[in-house]
Parts: sequence; C-alpha cells; structure tokens
Amino acid sequence: MAQKYIDRWEQIKTYPHFKRIVQLDPTDRYGYLEEATCYLAIYDARVLGKMDKLEKFTRSSKSDKLVGLGFHHLRECYENNNDSIKLIDIYKFGVDRFANDARLKNRFAWYIYESENDDLYPLGIRLAQEAVEMEPEAANIWDTLAWLYYATGQYDPALVAMKKAVDLRPESEAYAKNLEVMQKNISAKN
Repeated sequence: MAQKYIDRWEQIKTYPHFKRIVQLDPTDRYGYLEEATCYLAIYDARVLGKMDKLEKFTRSSKSDKLVGLGFHHLRECYENNNDSIKLIDIYKFGVDRFANDARLKNRFAWYIYESENDDLYPLGIRLAQEAVEMEPEAANIWDTLAWLYYATGQYDPALVAMKKAVDLRPESEAYAKNLEVMQKNISAKN
C-alpha cells in the first residue's frame, strides 16, 4: 500500500504503513525495513522539519538507491531552509558518494557559483572540470565552468568554455547571450 502512495507522490499517506512495517518486522525478515526506515526519516525531514534521522540514514545506508533518495530530500530541505552550511556539507557527501555523477557535480558547482561563495570557487571549478571530462558534450556544464572561471578572473579559459557551450548548442540563445555579455564585460575590464 505504501508503494502505491509513493508512486502517486502522496508520501504523507505512507507514514502509517511504513511505521507498521518497522513495528511488525524489526528483524527485516521480509526485506522492507531499510526502505521503511528511509521513508520515515524523509517524513520527519519534510513534514516535521527534523533532519537528524535522514542525515544519519543517508550517511550510513549501503543502498545507493536509498542514499540517493535521502540525499535528494536533504538537499531540497536545506535549500528550502536556506541552510548553506548543511547544504554544502550534504553536497560534499553526495559528490564523494556518487563520484561518477556528472550532473550532481555540475549542480554543486553551479550552486557554488550562484551563492557567490568565493572560498569554494576552486572546488566548483574542479567539480565542473570533472563533470566536463565525464560529459564533454554537455553545454550546460561548459556554461557552469565558464562562469566559475569568469568569477575568479580567469577570463581566457572562461571565454574558451563559453564558446564551447555555444558550439555544442548553437541554437541556444542563452549561451550566445552569455558569451556576448562575458566578452563585453571582459573588454570593459581591460
């Protein structure tokens, strides 16, 4: 029953069902205890605003699927709460745990850029570079890398990266506009 509610994005309705699984099968005889524990922790985080159980679960579970789910919910909760310290911490955990996820690396790098956290710009550049190596045809990753280079005053690499984004997606007006803005701003600074 709980799975039907999850499939319909009605997670609040899953609580009593997962609670019952934990109560009736504490030794995990039927193999649902870890999933039930995860969803109860998600409920606590999303509905009650208590992240501690989900943090603990996400950092200790061996299941990539459930860790990914826990990470996703923690990231959203910390974003919604504007808790940049915990958000950065969970992002660091995520990129370590899912080292082959270029999209996650790019998302964290873009967060670093958007939050203007210049102490983390070197990390953002490294993550974007790693993501570009994994997915060299992803224009959005080249765009992230370009803006991080630009923010750190590395104008030549910034222009190269933005031109690569434009080359990969010539139909995108956004990348062309970004390149134009970047060139204009760099010219004004020189």
